[in-house]
Amino acid sequence: MKKSFAILMAAVTVCAGTAGLTACNDDAIVIGVTDYEPMDYRDENNEWVGFDAELATKVFENLGYKVKFQEIDWETKIVTLNAGTIDVIWNGMTVTDELKENITLSEVYLENRQYGLVKTEYQSEYTSIASLEGKKVAVEASSAAENLIKNISCTKNKLATQSAAVMEVAAGTSDIAIVDYTMAKTLTSEGSDYYGTLVAVDLGFEVEEYAVGFRKGDTELCAKVNAQLKTLTENGFILELARKYGVANLLKG
Repeated sequence: MKKSFAILMAAVTVCAGTAGLTACNDDAIVIGVTDYEPMDYRDENNEWVGFDAELATKVFENLGYKVKFQEIDWETKIVTLNAGTIDVIWNGMTVTDELKENITLSEVYLENRQYGLVKTEYQSEYTSIASLEGKKVAVEASSAAENLIKNISCTKNKLATQSAAVMEVAAGTSDIAIVDYTMAKTLTSEGSDYYGTLVAVDLGFEVEEYAVGFRKGDTELCAKVNAQLKTLTENGFILELARKYGVANLLKG
């Protein structure tokens, strides 16, 4: 009995000494994502695919980790990460002052902007940020889009995901959704579900930057990921992947 207890305690000690991973298994890592095409989304086989999903898988497999994707509530992403429910956020995450303060961020790997999505027949009404005044604006809660419209006099409809914000516009319950450029272009391209129904409009929001998020102080894992991003940029993997998912024009540098 005493020997068994000693073995158990040794295992607990080893588990506590790992680099903050969610499970007592340092070759597994849990990546927090939302359903966000073309970055992270499920294919016809219910597998996670997308630019970020494939890039994250490549990076962590190169580092010797098994990868598990876990869908999270974007509004509580910081709490979820720092509580240890997930190990990493890799989901087209815009760098903000709040994130810099509360978690550890990788080097920037992609640029982004916020675009509007409106019904095609109302496109001419939206030419600037000022066009949002007095409108019903759908955004993902706790997103870069929500932060950008906080001082605009409009009705703010806060949804759980960017996809839900877009559906608000399609259903006519919101006038416009503010979403990431990557999603706006994907959802309105030829062959997409909203092609011909919704259109992406440039309202003049400033350029943003995407980074990967790690628990506060997890600089070791962050450094390893940064090194992989550098290597995969130099060998052309990231460019090839970006072309596959239509985001090559957003690559940093």
